[in-house]
Amino acid sequence: MILFLCIASIVLAQSPHGAEFSIECNVCHTPDNWKVNATQTKFNHNTTKFPLTGMHGSVDCRSCHVDLDFSKAQTDCSSCHADVHQQTVGRDCERCHTTNSWLVKNTTQIHQQSRFPLVGPHALADCYSCHRSLSQLRFETMGIECIDCHREQYVSAPNHVSGNYSRECLECHTINSKVWTSTVGFTHDFFPLTQGHENLECAQCHGPVHKKVSPDCNGCHQKDYLATTNPSHSLAKFSTQCTNCHSTIQGWKPASFDHNTSTSFQLNGGHIGVDCISCHATGFAGTSTTCVSCHLKDYNATTNPAHAAAKFSKECTSCHNETTWKPSTFDHNTSTSFQLKGGHIGVDCISCHATGFVGTPTDCASCHLKDYNATTNPGHAAANFSKECTSCHNETTWKPSTFDHNTSTSFQLKGGHVGVDCISCHATGFVGTSTTCVSCHLKDYNATTNPAHAAANFSKECTSCHTETTWKPSTFDHNTSTSFQLKGGHIGVDCISCHATGFVGTSTTCVSCHLKDYNATTNPGHAAANFSKECTSCHNETTWKPSTFDHNTSTSFQLKGGHVGVDCISCHATGFVGTSTTCVSCHLKDYNATTNPAHAAAKFSKECTSCHNETTWKPSTFDHNTSTSFQLKGGHIGVDCISCHATGFAGTPSTCVSCHLKDYNATTNPAHAAAKFSTDCLACHNQSTWTPSTFNHDAEFFRIYSGKHRGEWTTCDQCHTNAANFAVFSCLTCHEHNKTETDSHHREVGGYIYNSNNCLLCHKGV
Repeated sequence: MILFLCIASIVLAQSPHGAEFSIECNVCHTPDNWKVNATQTKFNHNTTKFPLTGMHGSVDCRSCHVDLDFSKAQTDCSSCHADVHQQTVGRDCERCHTTNSWLVKNTTQIHQQSRFPLVGPHALADCYSCHRSLSQLRFETMGIECIDCHREQYVSAPNHVSGNYSRECLECHTINSKVWTSTVGFTHDFFPLTQGHENLECAQCHGPVHKKVSPDCNGCHQKDYLATTNPSHSLAKFSTQCTNCHSTIQGWKPASFDHNTSTSFQLNGGHIGVDCISCHATGFAGTSTTCVSCHLKDYNATTNPAHAAAKFSKECTSCHNETTWKPSTFDHNTSTSFQLKGGHIGVDCISCHATGFVGTPTDCASCHLKDYNATTNPGHAAANFSKECTSCHNETTWKPSTFDHNTSTSFQLKGGHVGVDCISCHATGFVGTSTTCVSCHLKDYNATTNPAHAAANFSKECTSCHTETTWKPSTFDHNTSTSFQLKGGHIGVDCISCHATGFVGTSTTCVSCHLKDYNATTNPGHAAANFSKECTSCHNETTWKPSTFDHNTSTSFQLKGGHVGVDCISCHATGFVGTSTTCVSCHLKDYNATTNPAHAAAKFSKECTSCHNETTWKPSTFDHNTSTSFQLKGGHIGVDCISCHATGFAGTPSTCVSCHLKDYNATTNPAHAAAKFSTDCLACHNQSTWTPSTFNHDAEFFRIYSGKHRGEWTTCDQCHTNAANFAVFSCLTCHEHNKTETDSHHREVGGYIYNSNNCLLCHKGV
């Protein structure tokens, strides 16, 4: 009976709020009424593991505690709040919502923590323009490649599909531009767009569908060719190779046609710059070169003396020259001590002899003082330059000057400094100009914000991170210049992400940047479980997820290379038990779909590891160098297999000419086939670059690219007259001397033999 009474008293005394509930009843209840009066209760919910903050502070207790056993109440958001996003953004509501309000006011900032940060115009885009699910509250996972959203622009004009454009949009477009048509960053190096070509719209040459265009000038400029009348190109049957006379550097006009070298009549003196039509009014063929054929009117009209009346000879050159028609017989060069050269030729006498002809000074400044005083770039007078003009100028051309900054000063102009206006660096004068980078680039240093150079107290020795060639990008290498190497997910991260408070003393511990990730993780709850904050114990720099499960130690199939970070479902779509570990069990589609080379047709082994590895599927690990007798070097590296194996892979010849016979036959300078060159291409070429050839006449045999022989020959056969043997060559072929006299001069020269190549022992063609 006593035992029964004791047990009954214990049972009757147990709290209805759960066995673990230890709070005294009078904290919440009063003797007057068992019901809890919220205004009188002494219980403070903030002393529990779930403080009532924000809107939770005004919620009725029974809304969350539907059972009197308070230990059964859940603390996760989804236990009370329906997931309106339907599991499309995870269960961690606190990433976006707070207890103060269910509305989200910092959507853009939250999105920056996703795998697709909102940069440029994306930051202003409406959410629904990308997340187009049936419910505007569902945010399904979507692709992050440009083409996933911009396919319509990709197929629009120009049609990127028919034009075989890359799907890597950022190769031509920039994510920061508000205009899709911007092509900042695209390089047209294969056909440099210089001068007149540099501001053309793509469609002007390529049309609306971006058709391929011939690089020949005539492909675009045929209308110009046909429409030109001075001179008439089509009538005169000029060559359609426009570069013979025009260039993009000078512009289309004036033409670079050189009358002096292309015809038998050199244009000198007054003939220089005359319109073609002046002499070729009736055409270009058979134009007379006699003076009187053009100047008969001048001859007849001259009255002092009257040439026609006096029956002067019509051979105008007897008294006149091409430099100036007047005066006539007077030769300034032989009659005075001041010879007229270069720019002085053809100048009106009055230009120098305005005050008379006697005692005219010959120093430059006597005529060019106004030029000296008026010159502002650089300001000659202000800089107190010497008035000895010849120190920087010559008689041929006043501009550009012959002053060479590289040889005349201790500061050589290289890279981006080439072509810069003098005033840019010499705004305060030319004497004592500092050569330190920061003397000119201090504004750049102070204005740089990513990273902020001044705030971080960076060195003002700009060359530590920049070069004269390009200011951006900098050459600073985080891996070699700091003790913290950037690997995996850290590569490409904005500096400010880790250095928000500056660059000095930045912590290298993971948790210094990832504490929010640590606290926000709920599966499992890192903070609640008091996990170590040494993130590398479960995570790595390559991928944050998956974390603690180690496939390598927990299964017989180690995840390496490309398998690391792959979604489990990719390999375990049918479950996790009995999953095959053979490559082909997952990659059979890849095997069958591969066409270069066609694995199935060639009956390649399905043991994928024979050519591929886990690091990268493409390119394959098949090593042509070790698996065949033909090593791939230089230009052969990266060539498509089909280029050499068009007829198959077995028995492919390894001689150069087996692939390059067309190149051999098509080469004209020198003509390989006509000269019967060896088809062993490696004699002059290498695998790194086909053009120019590696044969260097200077280094291999005889200097013709430099020294006295430079430019004397244009084709090989001028010296190598034996087309079948280019080793045949003799100095005396061109430089024959009197043998007796030559022998007498070489009596003391060892090994000297007349009529041989022995000249090269001493005479190197320097």
